[in-house]
Amino acid sequence: MIRTTCIVSVLALAAGSTLADDLTPPTWRFNPGTTVQHWDFSAGPTGGPPDAPPFNNPYGTPIMVPTTGTNWLPAIFGRNDVWDITGGSLQFDIPNTGNSAHMKEIQIQVTYLALAPGVSPGYAVSGPSGMFTQVGGPSIIPLSNGWVHETTLWTIGVCPPFERIALFPGLAGVQFFVDQVVIDTQCIVPTPASASLLALGGVCALRRRR
Repeated sequence: MIRTTCIVSVLALAAGSTLADDLTPPTWRFNPGTTVQHWDFSAGPTGGPPDAPPFNNPYGTPIMVPTTGTNWLPAIFGRNDVWDITGGSLQFDIPNTGNSAHMKEIQIQVTYLALAPGVSPGYAVSGPSGMFTQVGGPSIIPLSNGWVHETTLWTIGVCPPFERIALFPGLAGVQFFVDQVVIDTQCIVPTPASASLLALGGVCALRRRR
């Protein structure tokens, strides 16, 4: 998939890098059939449920699990409660409606710092019905001290009962830190345009596998 980058300058960010990095909330947040969960990792090195607002998930308790090779740090590069995921990944399990007649959209916001130019997060977004297709982003907002805020949008043709989002360095061996993750989901009735987009994404995925 061809990745396009949108650089957005936000002057107000210079005054408050310690503010919660929920910088691009979707317009559909808190509508029926949606969820939102935010981790700022202030709960410490064990992972677990969301530990920062906003939070709304009527379908169950989301969980973040760090894999082997990750390391929680109380402070680094001007940020508190940071995961070094250089040798592993963070896995987010999000319970959902499981309405197979609807399609699912997921927006993911990640605040990260990579100690190499141009390295961004790697994602694996999946559910019981298969892998999600990236249909939006990455949209990039540079922050202070080398930190970056990235937003991506993902979709699949059914709304699974849960999805797993794995976050890892986009290039193996590069030291990579994650400070905050915000995940929004919605289950909606697919429109003809969205169905066509999903079909195109499936063709592209098939071509990549060949």
